Amino acid sequence: MPALAQTARGQALGLTADMSYDDFRLQVPLSDFADLAPWTSRIIDGESNVMWPGDPVAWVATAGTTTGAPRLLPVSEAMADHVAGTTLEMLLQGAARTGDDRCLRGRHLLLAGRTSQPDAGGHLDISTLSASFWPAWYERAYALPSPATFAEMDWAALVNATIQEAHDQYVTVLCGQPPWLIELARRMVGGPPTGKEPAVTLRSFWPDLRCIMHGGTQVLPYRDELLQLAGQGVTLHEIHYAAEGLFGAQDSVRGLRLLAEQGIFFEFLPRVRGTQPPFGSSGARALSLAEIKLGSDYELLVTTPGGLVRHRVGDIVRFSSLRPPRYTVVGHADLLLNAYGEQLNEHDLTEHLVDVCADNQWKITQFHVAPLPSSTEQGKLQGRHEWWVELDANPRISPRGPAIATRLDSFMLRAHPRYAELRNTGVLSEPIVRLVMPGAFKHWMQHHRLWGGPHRLARARSDRMLADSIARTVRFSTD
Repeated sequence: MPALAQTARGQALGLTADMSYDDFRLQVPLSDFADLAPWTSRIIDGESNVMWPGDPVAWVATAGTTTGAPRLLPVSEAMADHVAGTTLEMLLQGAARTGDDRCLRGRHLLLAGRTSQPDAGGHLDISTLSASFWPAWYERAYALPSPATFAEMDWAALVNATIQEAHDQYVTVLCGQPPWLIELARRMVGGPPTGKEPAVTLRSFWPDLRCIMHGGTQVLPYRDELLQLAGQGVTLHEIHYAAEGLFGAQDSVRGLRLLAEQGIFFEFLPRVRGTQPPFGSSGARALSLAEIKLGSDYELLVTTPGGLVRHRVGDIVRFSSLRPPRYTVVGHADLLLNAYGEQLNEHDLTEHLVDVCADNQWKITQFHVAPLPSSTEQGKLQGRHEWWVELDANPRISPRGPAIATRLDSFMLRAHPRYAELRNTGVLSEPIVRLVMPGAFKHWMQHHRLWGGPHRLARARSDRMLADSIARTVRFSTD
């Protein structure tokens, strides 16, 4: 608080060095990216001491998943220290979970890239930011790939350079988003690691690979293939991060341990059923870590050493343990399926689709769910959920969209009372599933410069911003 109170924004918010939490909660408003725009503009114009004492040492770009365009955040020296320190703590937790000290003897390969969207100007994402501020000893002894490879803007060229640089190194830890790690693994597996025997897993190249640190998107649709490609004896280690900072890491079989002692102050805004109250007036409702309850959903708020104050991250979390604080990310506040009041989060939608596909051994490549509005003959509003689903090619049993839709509907009727009410009253009709051709989502994401790096596809929206674009681009089966 003392550092924030010295800044132009801190003074405008009325922050003082000795402010109590009760005063902070009642007097300081919550904020989002729209509130930051005037302050970041002042920093860009050359003003110092705006959001944090001094000048930024870098800028970090969001992935643009929610808005469709990345936003930029200044990175202070203190924030860079937070990112580097927290990353190392996450690595140590991953090593501890494997129960094998070989994680700390070999190289740690990070597959990440800069945002390729023009609005972000090629700025760093949070992963490449952490790599830019490694301690010298870590970069020398552990870090892969080299800074020159990280500087590559083209994703395909970056993956090629990473494979070339790392395939014969002693790699024990692999880090990145699950779909991009699968892309790397598929390209490596099948070729000869030594010129003699074909590679069947990543451990054919890296026999002592022990840990895969993953984050950025829910791993569930990719889990089985990622483990198969990695090879026996590899532990998956989930981490939770955003452009605003690094928040949690897995320390048990299920759940993320909140990293509450690495410079970020966390608050939690309770989610309420139905329409959410106006965000700007919700500050007094936010809770500290000591006040949360098990099983309830909260929107994550952070105050950071980068100058963010009660900032809305947007992620929705649910705690399963208080001592230590352990939680699950269940969705994003702006990426819910809630056009008709159904409030279905990305976590549940993903689990339902995975359960349906697991029965038939189908592998999910990508999917997106959006509302499909219509009206009855009497003019009443009616709608349904439209699922765009891409499955891996050559399945053992041929999938059919109507059959998948019926199964999805059955799962959601049992698991979500509000959904069942909307179906029973006719507000919602049975969902429709459109099976797109293999490779269609990759083509769409490449066309929109969203393939690779920090980018990910939003799996659910309450509007048709993505669905209409996907419909204009991809081919799908009508069966």
